[in-house]
Amino acid sequence: MLRSVYRLPREQVVDTLLLFLERDGIDVLDAPTDLVREALLLARPSGRVSIEDSLIWAAARAAGRATIVHSFDLRFPSHEVDLRVPR
Repeated sequence: MLRSVYRLPREQVVDTLLLFLERDGIDVLDAPTDLVREALLLARPSGRVSIEDSLIWAAARAAGRATIVHSFDLRFPSHEVDLRVPR
């Protein structure tokens, strides 16, 4: 919504989220802060991975135990998750 409604650049949104993440008492998706940071940095420089998909990726990695992610998005980050794309 920050990008579409307020027309903020992706880098500004990610940088703001990264600063917010550093505050005390902020937990995201029950995932370790370093994993959420890695996910946001994955989305920052590219139009390839959306911010939303990067956070889903972090949640799947944090859940561990061979979590399966189903996505129609062929650009979804697939490293270290069990990605299933319909054929």
